[in-house]
Amino acid sequence: MNLRLPEDIDARAKALAEREHRSLHSLVVNAVDEYIRRHGVDRAVEDIARAGAARYADALDRLGKS
Repeated sequence: MNLRLPEDIDARAKALAEREHRSLHSLVVNAVDEYIRRHGVDRAVEDIARAGAARYADALDRLGKS
């Protein structure tokens, strides 16, 4: 896999990797992993909320009217 970053992002990523005494590859792998984990959790929470809203729609509607 090749990854071409815009020059400014590439420069900032390289500087951060150097400050943290790690490779750019390690920094990018960590960033992608964190992004996937964060967005995967967000998606799971959204799915659970949607299912709950559908399951309890009648009760939620009654609560909204009181």
